Amino acid sequence: MNIVTMTDQAWIDSMLHWVLASAETVGLETKRVSGKMVSKAIETVCAFANTQGG
Repeated sequence: MNIVTMTDQAWIDSMLHWVLASAETVGLETKRVSGKMVSKAIETVCAFANTQGG
């Protein structure tokens, strides 16, 4: 895969596919959210980012 020639959307799709195909671990957890829950999802991402001192 040559990232230089990929469009932004193709890169996003590629990375999303890679993340969703990965197994969940202590450091990776995936969830699906609807449009109404985006702000809560962002809050949760920030909480995970601050784990173990940020």
